[in-house]
Amino acid sequence: MPAPVPVHCHPEAWSLLQSQLVRIETTEGLLGGALALALHAEPSLAPERVEVELDRLTESIRARLHSDDPRAAVAHAHAVLFDELGFRGDVDDYYDPANSSLSQVLARKRGLPITLCLLYKLVVEPLGLEVDGLNAPGHFLVAVRGPAPFGRMIVDPFAGGRALGNQEALERVREISGTAFEGPLPVATHRQWLQRMLRNLVGSYGARNQQEDRAAMEELLALLGS
Repeated sequence: MPAPVPVHCHPEAWSLLQSQLVRIETTEGLLGGALALALHAEPSLAPERVEVELDRLTESIRARLHSDDPRAAVAHAHAVLFDELGFRGDVDDYYDPANSSLSQVLARKRGLPITLCLLYKLVVEPLGLEVDGLNAPGHFLVAVRGPAPFGRMIVDPFAGGRALGNQEALERVREISGTAFEGPLPVATHRQWLQRMLRNLVGSYGARNQQEDRAAMEELLALLGS
């Protein structure tokens, strides 16, 4: 049986996501999948330019490091990303589809929690840390892990890189989601990460009555495996 083809989705976006499925749980696969989501709305997007920009951010942080102390890496990363460049959550137009596009978040310095978490992972992980997405209801977060004495910390990129303790993170999730969520906060697979980004886009496009784009995101969601 021939492979299905998209009816609504831009063919290059479809093809890029399809090509990432075999490596979706790698960081490269997660990045490729996120760029596929952006490519539908931005057909002229050059994925390699986004990769270069991410590398540039990482290297600008690395240039400030004078030791392999992970605490210094995180401190400098936060100084660059949040204090100097001003990456923040978009509280003015939260449901703007641009907030789900990695390329647009890089350009506008605003985004949804989940997209800002993705940016954080892609920039910070090459510095020698492990960054996992936390698939909490209503508000995506990241957990950063490094060798002792660093241990583990939870970060909210939407709130300008605010560091949260476990209990504080649970309280923030309860406050935002309105649910009595009990921990531990679940780690997201990369497939779940992209699925959640796509569901956000389905909702955003639907609310704007952009039904063709909404259907395109549903096609990508089906390809990813909803």
